Amino acid sequence: MDWAGPGQPVGRSYGEVKTPAVLLYARRGGVLNLLPDLLDSLKPEASAIQLDATHYVAKPSPELLQQHGGGAHGFLALQDYVLVATARDPTVYTYTGRKAGSEDGVQVEMPHGSTLLTPARHMEVIASLRPDVYVSLCDEVLLEVHNTYQYLAFVKRMRESIHEGRFMEFKQAFLNRT
Repeated sequence: MDWAGPGQPVGRSYGEVKTPAVLLYARRGGVLNLLPDLLDSLKPEASAIQLDATHYVAKPSPELLQQHGGGAHGFLALQDYVLVATARDPTVYTYTGRKAGSEDGVQVEMPHGSTLLTPARHMEVIASLRPDVYVSLCDEVLLEVHNTYQYLAFVKRMRESIHEGRFMEFKQAFLNRT
């Protein structure tokens, strides 16, 4: 995968996206408010689709995607699109009331309840989706929270995680699976 810049293509396995471009969002595999036949009419400006990896933790599961073969491209019949997997649902603007994450993982809300998503399970999900692009750190820090206790605690946690080498452990575990 190459780094994208203005006017540069992204993606190799399932097509190419010229930047800047529209990044459509798919909730559980369906692009919101668009029927599949209308999706193709939006090309070439909309040649990429964002998937929330947490939608594929249980139903459908990574095991089901692996049985089907072809990753998310084949499972969702999106062979002609560049798929961008993230660890966040952009349609959820607030996460208040959710259980806090821990050393073991984070709580993920699903239609049938919440479940603990461990780093190992998350890597299984990503490996089964086989996206063209994966964005692992989707934390957003809003301007109005800079220099607050929460912001400073977030920065401290991120620095500690990186310096402790946990990120590299997860990366190596993922690379060893593929």
